[in-house]
Parts: sequence; C-alpha cells; structure tokens
Amino acid sequence: MLERGEQPCMSNSKISVGTNPLSSSVADSQALKENAKSPSPAALSSPPATESPKPARPRRPRPPAVLPSERPYQCKDCGKRFVYRSKLATHQWTHCAERPYKCPDCPKSFSYPSKLAAHRRTHTGERPYPCTLCPKRFGHRSKLAAHQWIHTPERPYKCADCPKSFCYPSKLAAHRRTHTGQRPYPCNRCGKSFCYPSKLAAHQQIHAAAAAGRPYPCMRCSKSFRQLRNLTLHQRVHEDGEVGDDLSQSKGHSNGERP
Repeated sequence: MLERGEQPCMSNSKISVGTNPLSSSVADSQALKENAKSPSPAALSSPPATESPKPARPRRPRPPAVLPSERPYQCKDCGKRFVYRSKLATHQWTHCAERPYKCPDCPKSFSYPSKLAAHRRTHTGERPYPCTLCPKRFGHRSKLAAHQWIHTPERPYKCADCPKSFCYPSKLAAHRRTHTGQRPYPCNRCGKSFCYPSKLAAHQQIHAAAAAGRPYPCMRCSKSFRQLRNLTLHQRVHEDGEVGDDLSQSKGHSNGERP
C-alpha cells in the first residue's frame, strides 16, 4: 500500500507511463493475426499438396419435359399432339398446300427454309450434331436427342410380355405392336400395313421410285436410283456419315440420281 506522496515502482509493473492499455491490447491482437497469416517453418519445408483432378462425368440427356398424355392439342390431320396451341398452329403449316421452298435434288418442298435446310442434309450426308458419348453423328438435333437415351440406364416403361424396357411410353406402345400384331399404318397404294410410321414412309419410297423409273430407292432418305450399284455407293453416306470417294466420283457421271 502506498503512502501519500509516494510513486509506484515501474520496474515490476507492466503499465508504463504514457501508454494506453487499450491501444496495447489492440496491438497484441494485430500481432496474433499476423502470426496466424504467416506460415510456420514446418509448413514452408513441406511440399505443397496437389489435388488430384476429378474425372469429368459424362453429360446425361435430359428427360422429356412432359408425357404424351399431357399434350392437350392434337393435329386433326396426322394425330400429333402438342403442349401449346402455338406449337400446333406452327405444325399445321406442314399440312398446308403452300410449300414455296423446293429441294433442288428431289421433288419435295417445304413451308419453312429451316425445314428445307434440314432436309438437304439427307442429300449431302452432312451430320453436324455429334454424340458426346460415342462416335455417332446425326443430321437432325431431334435424332441426336432420341439417340442419347441409349446411354442412360433409366428406362422406366417396361414391357409386360418381354424383358425390354423403354424411356418413353410412346416407344413402349409402339413396341407392344410387335406382340399384338397391330399394324395401324396402311399404305394407300397397295394396302400393306405397318407397325411404325417410319416403316410406312420407307415402303412408300418404293412406289415413288417405281413411278419415276428409279426402282432402287434408299430406305433412309428420299433418294432413288436407276442402278443398284449407285444405291450401294450412296448408302455409305448413312453408314458412317462420310461420303465415299467412289460416290463423290460417280456424281460427275450420269448415275441416274434425281436431278
């Protein structure tokens, strides 16, 4: 205890004259922060840890946005259904008689220039849409989207008569016709019926080619040929997406293709 008039001894005291205790504590906290930021000698001597790159996952195709049962707007001409009325109105132009965009390689004509450009790929063999999971390429974006489902294991629609399963209910319904024998797509020229509209379209090419004097039609596009050899050369376009040298050379001669 100090007597009156005595001064405290500063040798053992931690408080010095002219020093603010608050500023001293702030300086100590700043020093602790700087020490925490600076690496320790052991950390400097050890080599930096390298993160192993994660393998990229293959992109899975998106599932269909809506089911066919959720498409309330149906086309009266072909039965195709749509989610929106505007899409149905756009589609109905395909049944309109006005088709001002004509293909220079075959008699087909189209309502939109984009449809003509997509159709012309069947003649040129161009396939601008590659699959990112396999080497296949496609001429139409919709064909690529349909193909990508083979790379996903999700097939919730199972056939009751065989072990097959499908991604879409429409695919299951079409497959079921192979068990029931139903053939709802008849040919209007010979009466032959088919399970799938694609099979009917391929069959109708035979009648169109025969009427034009070209008895060898391609079953994958609208081309037809007078000679079987030229059809064989042409089919290489569909096999690997590349036009063969023999086919490109034969185009310079009279090969019987449609002008």
